[in-house]
Amino acid sequence: MSRKIFFVLVISIFLSSLLYVGLNPIVESTNNYPVRNEDTGLHYATIQEAINANETLDGHIIGLDLDVFWEHIVINKSVRLYGSFWIGHPEVITTINGNGTGTVVTVETDDVGMHGIKIANGINGIVLEEADNCFLASLYVVDNAETGIYLRDSRNCTLEYSHIADNRYNLGVEGSSAEHFFHKMVSSTANGKPIHYLTNEQDKNMTEDAGYIAAINCTNITIENQNLTNNHQGLLFAYTNNSIIRNINISNNLYGIYIQNSNNNTIFYNNFTNNTYQVHVEAIDEYPSNTWDDGVGKGNYWSDYEDRYPDAEEIDDSGIWDTPYFIDENNQDSYPIVPEFPKFLILPIFMIATLLAVARARYVVLIKNKLYIQSHPLLQEDN
Repeated sequence: MSRKIFFVLVISIFLSSLLYVGLNPIVESTNNYPVRNEDTGLHYATIQEAINANETLDGHIIGLDLDVFWEHIVINKSVRLYGSFWIGHPEVITTINGNGTGTVVTVETDDVGMHGIKIANGINGIVLEEADNCFLASLYVVDNAETGIYLRDSRNCTLEYSHIADNRYNLGVEGSSAEHFFHKMVSSTANGKPIHYLTNEQDKNMTEDAGYIAAINCTNITIENQNLTNNHQGLLFAYTNNSIIRNINISNNLYGIYIQNSNNNTIFYNNFTNNTYQVHVEAIDEYPSNTWDDGVGKGNYWSDYEDRYPDAEEIDDSGIWDTPYFIDENNQDSYPIVPEFPKFLILPIFMIATLLAVARARYVVLIKNKLYIQSHPLLQEDN
């Protein structure tokens, strides 16, 4: 082969290589980037960049190796996100911080996993919208201005060993059919108290102090002696019948009680206080009808009663208003309760009065001792 032909071939190969590199840029990995696709070995500067990368496919694992990511991420691939604890750095808590705006994590597809991550400081923490079979484990969802975790029209999701706290509304589940309410919630808490998410249960009495309670497709459930606050729903009943809700304080929730396709339940002796919507009743297959009083003279206390019925009067010092509390044409409290002196204040007031009495007695003793010392010169010399 002549030198001229050899030279032309070398030049052609070189130019072809340049063209290939220009059309197919090489992605270089670097340990300076804190996000790693464990399946491809590639590193990225942000979580969203790793999710969006063409090399990231469904089923891939993405490891997060930084203490704080200032991001809002949309997960539209079936990937699993692992915080630094899970990838060998237990000294670092991986946090995705919304910087006070937006939804921090939006899940838009099925089979997404999140493990060992703190989600904080957004408007909403985690929103799953039409996302099935997702797995959320060892999460800390805190300090979001609205909802911590919200599942809507999603199916068969799992929440385990997770803690939701100090959000305006910690947890919420909604759906347009029964299958959207079937989830598993195991060993998780809302504001430090256990989440009880009952599915397909019957003949059960719930008296343990809970942070969130839901009854899905249940029968003959009794829920009593609870303080349910700061959730999307204080109490969720979906496709649950013939059950009792009594002696519960339901306060500062978006919906005090959220009832969907649930019939023949009795709800009485409860306090509904400062919920945005005291009750939400919704039917899909048939219109639910429930009883909102004991049938003989006592219903529920409603904090907005006097605003809704300013002309109502108490019936003969009975503690009952003369105007029913209307929810809808099939649901009303016929014996709404007049607010009484809050019984929970009695003990604190008694304790304060006792402390004041003890303090006064000690003060009197000190004054008497001081006067006694002043009247005895020898005791003055000793002191």
